[in-house]
Amino acid sequence: MSADLKPSNMAANGFDLTRLFDLSKHQLVVAVLIIFLALAYVLYNGYSNVKNTYNSTIETIVEQQQKLHLLTDMANVARDRSLILLKMLAEDDAFELDELNQEFSKKALSYIINRQKLVALQLNDVEADLLAKQDLLAGRNQKLQTRIAELFLDGEREVAKKLLFEQAIPGQDSVLRQINLTIEEYNKKTLLFIDEVKNGFQSSSRNFLLLGGLLLITGIVVIAVIMTRVSRKDERKLTQALSDLAEQKHALDEHAIVSITDLRGNINYANNRFC
Repeated sequence: MSADLKPSNMAANGFDLTRLFDLSKHQLVVAVLIIFLALAYVLYNGYSNVKNTYNSTIETIVEQQQKLHLLTDMANVARDRSLILLKMLAEDDAFELDELNQEFSKKALSYIINRQKLVALQLNDVEADLLAKQDLLAGRNQKLQTRIAELFLDGEREVAKKLLFEQAIPGQDSVLRQINLTIEEYNKKTLLFIDEVKNGFQSSSRNFLLLGGLLLITGIVVIAVIMTRVSRKDERKLTQALSDLAEQKHALDEHAIVSITDLRGNINYANNRFC
């Protein structure tokens, strides 16, 4: 009768514990694989966000620095042109006036070169509008300054002096104010960019926190599953040991007379064959 309970006979009747065990193992592998694929996606997404934010930061900083550098040079050139005209006002020597006029022309060329470089960069609508207004003011004042320099060369100092103080210098102040407005626009853009960087950093932080939480949960699940499987394995070993012991007892009872006595010889146990 005990033979009917053996694992081999149970498998023969269509119920195989090893098949159930293998199925659970496969399901565990699939679940762990899915979790780690999800973690890999979160990690890659977080890395991509950090990388994109870094690249965008570098590009924007370099571009902003270039624009501010060009605008600063343009403002310095505008001031230098007015200073050269003031030097021409104080100069009587014709040769010195000619050298100052050549320096004045070089400054005008430097302004134009810086302006072309600035236009070549990517400008938004507001920046382009500010630059157009700046060009209009600078163009008018440049013509006036050129006329004043020619008047100094021709010896018409009083006329040149009047135009310089009444029109050229106030016009130059308007150009500088317009340049400052453009610089302020770049500063606003920089602040907006800083906000974008902060938001990107917060998004990346959330992704990495999510990754850490998933790793923690995965670790807990894996440990729990391992402990459960180890407990089941020990339980199966104990069940098998008890089954083997029962079979051995049954075989012994069938073929031998068995009795158990204490130290005084009193019988505490006796099998059926003993009786």
